[in-house]
Amino acid sequence: MKKSFYKITALIFALLLCFSFCGCDAFIGESFVPSLPDSSANAGAYDLKVNDSAVRLADRLEAVAKVERSVVAIEMEYETSSGETSNSFGSGVIVDNLDPNDNIFYVLTCYHVIDSKGGITVYVPDTNSRNYTDADYNEDFTFKGTITNAIRNDEIALIGGDRLYDVAVLKLDVTGTGVNKNDIVSSVLPVESYQMRRGESVFAVGNPSGELPMTVSDGIISYLDREVEINEIGMMNLTQIDVQINHGSSGGGLFNYYGELVGITNAGSEVYDGTNYAIPYKTSRSQGGFVSVATQLISTYYDTFNQKNFGYVSGSWEIGITVKAFSQTNQTPIVVSVNPGSNADGVVSPNDVIKGVSCSKLSYQKDITSMDAFANAVSYLRSNLRLGDSFSLEVQRGASVVSVTIDLTEQLIFCDTGYRYTK
Repeated sequence: MKKSFYKITALIFALLLCFSFCGCDAFIGESFVPSLPDSSANAGAYDLKVNDSAVRLADRLEAVAKVERSVVAIEMEYETSSGETSNSFGSGVIVDNLDPNDNIFYVLTCYHVIDSKGGITVYVPDTNSRNYTDADYNEDFTFKGTITNAIRNDEIALIGGDRLYDVAVLKLDVTGTGVNKNDIVSSVLPVESYQMRRGESVFAVGNPSGELPMTVSDGIISYLDREVEINEIGMMNLTQIDVQINHGSSGGGLFNYYGELVGITNAGSEVYDGTNYAIPYKTSRSQGGFVSVATQLISTYYDTFNQKNFGYVSGSWEIGITVKAFSQTNQTPIVVSVNPGSNADGVVSPNDVIKGVSCSKLSYQKDITSMDAFANAVSYLRSNLRLGDSFSLEVQRGASVVSVTIDLTEQLIFCDTGYRYTK
């Protein structure tokens, strides 16, 4: 059983900087658009609620009581590569927008929790704070849907997800159910002036192993904006915490003692005991926090595509290659494989050794001598380039050093569904 929890290892041999999931065939249809505008420009219309309380008291017991019903358990049922049916568990956090008249909530979770396309069940704690493992749990608070390669109007439907930021957004619609909007509790974001601090007390609420929903664990913020390498993603800037997090709790909420949502738990270390990580509500990087990513996913889902497609983050393209260090003593990246149909297909070849990255549009040039240098270069380009732009790689191919141009014409949107935008 997959329990949906990323692990960070000390030595990760293959850096999956730009890997597009298998099974992602191009889909061409009239619902697709020729290019992706800057999604961050549209996100303001879908601001999520922040704490507007005039009195902010830091009290753990009060904070837990305030937020415990906003954290949900998520169960995915999917088909394995061998054709068998399996399931996995994770967590999510309910948030709301500023419209009091609709019947819609949003569930924030991790991309890796819901990336196994298939049936999804979201268990919301009922009005008596009971969850699905309790015998007297109110089943009206169970919401079901299907994540497929088509937009659906289920009780729970996918808004969008971004693998590189490990953030996904689900839409919870209580219309026609046995639950009204006032029965649902949503969390709130911090006040605008709030800044996380090292040593600050925080707590997490999650669903360990899929068997212990609404579990609360306590700790402190150990470090802000820690750059770490995550299996199957690459480099991320995360909040380091000593809060106990287990499989099944990915996507759950990290809260401060004011009861404000400051993080989404997503990873733990296999090397350092008690060291875990959360996606912060904001980082020093413009698109790095879950609030920025989530609001871009929501705004583009509604505004740009009129619900004909999933939302997206405009700078989240992938090159389409897998690289590893040339050797233990030489950390220069060498291409392991190139994904068919990706931006690199037909341009980059397996066994190319990446020696440099440049972009005339940005007046940028970087010699590449290590995996970290390449990761940082790609991160910089991703922050500044959109579909329609291009950059160059200097690669050693056999005895020759050649320059190849990567034209950014493809961006996969929730890749497991097969969605792809083409410039």
